[in-house]
Formats: sequence, structure tokens, C-alpha cells
Amino acid sequence: METQNDHLARINSWILDTIVNGQKAYYDRTTVLNPAHTQIIIGENQATISVPNISALEKQFAGQTMDNAVGGTCRELAQWAKNELIKKNLVDSAEVYACATNKEAHYVVVAKIDQQNYLVDIGYSQPVLEAIPVDGLMHKNNLYNGKKGSKQAFSGEINYMTKQQADGSILFTVNSPSRSTEFPLYPLNDELDKKIPGIWAVQTGSGYATKVRPNNDGTYRVDIEPMGEEATLGQKFQEVHDLAKKYGAQAIKVIFRE
Repeated sequence: METQNDHLARINSWILDTIVNGQKAYYDRTTVLNPAHTQIIIGENQATISVPNISALEKQFAGQTMDNAVGGTCRELAQWAKNELIKKNLVDSAEVYACATNKEAHYVVVAKIDQQNYLVDIGYSQPVLEAIPVDGLMHKNNLYNGKKGSKQAFSGEINYMTKQQADGSILFTVNSPSRSTEFPLYPLNDELDKKIPGIWAVQTGSGYATKVRPNNDGTYRVDIEPMGEEATLGQKFQEVHDLAKKYGAQAIKVIFRE
């Protein structure tokens, strides 16, 4: 009979197999800069963004074959990872959580195995290369403690901690010598989902992709990669960023499509 540690080892193996060299999934803003996915209308002091809703993404990934690796931002990759973890019977259940703060707008998966919750975050531009138990303890990780890549926020020994809060949220903190941040994560719903594009637009106006590459010493780095040719909304994305910086996140109106 498999133990909880056996289950965790299988999930961690799946994460590395999925992310390293972008074999099955990788961070790529081509998705949101593709007019087939995102429609943008720029007004005088407001921008309207139309994107598929969560149900549409779930249906897309449920019917998708693995002929090609999946590229996307955290919004797409969290939904994809949730679907894959359940489909492959790696977890008992999985749910997408998200945060929308002045500093971070992000989506992750919270999965349950043997009554223990774990955070799985493959959708950040620098993915977390192991599942982190939601136990309030500090978990040291040295997988990025080697040669630093060309697009890497965290390097050296990284300390991850996820803690269940009284209101049902999960506080996820990442501490490293190069950078630290925290994500107050809540179960994803439409209200939270609508807040994130505006906050994200305040923080960034650029397009890029990243992949995790192996070093020669058992560590990993994160390198910048070219986006796909279909990423043609770069100028409009910059205009959305400029509006959000000038007028605030509330200047970005989000419309979900089925």
C-alpha cells in the first residue's frame, strides 16, 4: 500500500517531468497576447478585456491531448494542472486558489492526498519544483541553489511556507536571498477572477515566456524564452498597462466568455 510520502514523491516526480525543459507545460504569455484568446478594447480612461471564463478553460483542458506542451500564464496552467493531477489519479481532490493584492496576482492548485493539503504551483514564471504541504512549517529547497538563469526571481536556498488561515485562505510565503513575497490565496470564484487582470496589468506590460532548465549539478535555473508568433497584442497590452498605472486596476473591465 502506498504511503502519503509515496504519493508526495509521485506528485513531485510529475512536477519535474512536466516543467523541466517545458516538456509538458511552461510559462508563456503568448496565451494572453493572442487575439484568439484575448480581446482588448482601449478607451480614453478604461480598457475592456474579454477572456474565456474558468468553465471554458476547464472544458478546453479536459478534452486536450498531450501532442504539444501547454504554454500559458498561471491562470491557464493552474486549471491545466488541476485537471491533470485528478485525471492521473495523483491526488484525491484538487482546487484552484488565487490571490489579488497590490503586489501579487496569481493562481495555484491546492491538492489533497491522504487528508493533507499540498500547494502545487507550476504556473509562476519561476515554478515551484515540489509540492508544499499546507502545514505552517518552513520547507527548505535547494533546487534553485545553483547557476542562475536569465529570467529568475528567486535563487539560492528558498524557504517555502503555506499556512491555513482562520478565514479559509492559505498564506503562501516564498523567501530567498534574492527576493521574498507572499500570496494570500483564496478558493477561486468569478468575483476574485475578475479582480486579477486589472491588478496584473498594473504590475506588468511586457510579454515573455520562461522554461526551467537543468544545471549540471542537480540544480535548476529559469531562462527566458521567445514567445509564439501569435503573440500579436504586445502594443495593446502595453497600453492596458499604461492605463492601469495611470487610473488604477479599476480602469480594467473584464468580460468572461463561455
